[in-house]
Amino acid sequence: MDIIATIGRIHVGNALDAQIEELLRQGINSLRFNLAKYDDLNELHERAIEIAKLKQKHSIRIMLDFPFPYKKPRLYLNNEAGVYTVKPEDLFKISINSSNTIFVDDSRVLELSIGETIYYSDGEGVWVVEEVHTDHIVVRAKNSCIIYTGKSISIGKLMKSQLLNTYREITEVVNPDSIALSFVMNSTDVLEFLGNKTPDFEIISKIETQNSVLNIDDIACHSNIMIGRGDLRLYADYNNLYQFQEQIAKSTRNLNKKLYFATGILQSLAKNVIPNPAEIIDVTKMLEYNPDGIILNTEVVIGRVDIAVSIINKILAQKQ
Repeated sequence: MDIIATIGRIHVGNALDAQIEELLRQGINSLRFNLAKYDDLNELHERAIEIAKLKQKHSIRIMLDFPFPYKKPRLYLNNEAGVYTVKPEDLFKISINSSNTIFVDDSRVLELSIGETIYYSDGEGVWVVEEVHTDHIVVRAKNSCIIYTGKSISIGKLMKSQLLNTYREITEVVNPDSIALSFVMNSTDVLEFLGNKTPDFEIISKIETQNSVLNIDDIACHSNIMIGRGDLRLYADYNNLYQFQEQIAKSTRNLNKKLYFATGILQSLAKNVIPNPAEIIDVTKMLEYNPDGIILNTEVVIGRVDIAVSIINKILAQKQ
């Protein structure tokens, strides 16, 4: 089973080389690069070249995670600090106009109704729509959070990616071991990415919506499966998250496809040296599915990846 480390935005140089060498020493042999973090196409191509060099230098498995066929809207800040702090009950404006302090890349926020909920960055912030205007909405914060430029929001609507050809080019440059596709709804999404070519890489569909769960058999007939639990709890009834996980895992195994788990795995190790009890139980249950890979978030990788790897391996050894 692979323990896969997620790498955040790449800052080219020796620091990343040193990080990868340390990850290899800790027992990590696969890296996931989340390319949803890159908005500038020139930067995306530059980073693809760097990833290709890293793959060749370190002989490590590479997973490219594309925001295709769908992606979430992203917020941007028009201030020097690049951050904006909100407190409970604060009112603030989200605009579709880039001249405003906080703006979004999807005009469909204007289709939201008063009283609807927006989730910032996978639930770090919860905001309720108070007003809807012709070029902006006003929301009320339900909790404290810090808004960072480029972070995503969940509004119940997804954006169709227009960068299919770009992502195919990136695939050619990097020659990855696997490609993960985001918010796959059905097998048509997988086939659209592949076109008429037979891939020489593993194709993985991320199951992140209730529609995806309903179509799991169709999707798994054409790809391997990743349970993207973070977005699944936002784009489906999170009270049924465990049942969804069971259904996805069962269908994937029945079709003899590979199964991956992502999001929230030993997340407290980003700050602590001991995971909380629920996380240990979560990993233990996860390993009962005999997954082919477990994906650690960037924060855990930066924090205590050594402890995360040790815990997973010890539980796995006890199970065997």
